[in-house]
Amino acid sequence: MRIIEVRINQANFGETLVEIEQWLIRKNRPTVQFEFETVFNGDISIKFTFEANDLADQFRQAFRGPYGT
Repeated sequence: MRIIEVRINQANFGETLVEIEQWLIRKNRPTVQFEFETVFNGDISIKFTFEANDLADQFRQAFRGPYGT
């Protein structure tokens, strides 16, 4: 199980969520847990927890997110 953190500027939040949703649909809607958090500069951090490590790695590459804790 891996956690990937994606930080999104508020101005791009809706657009990025649509991109993430489309990516997940293309990957056959895997089970993913996520939590939102606003960080100090107003960006939004979303931590995605994937059951499959290979899928987490693909997601990290697609959305340039680091591994979270």
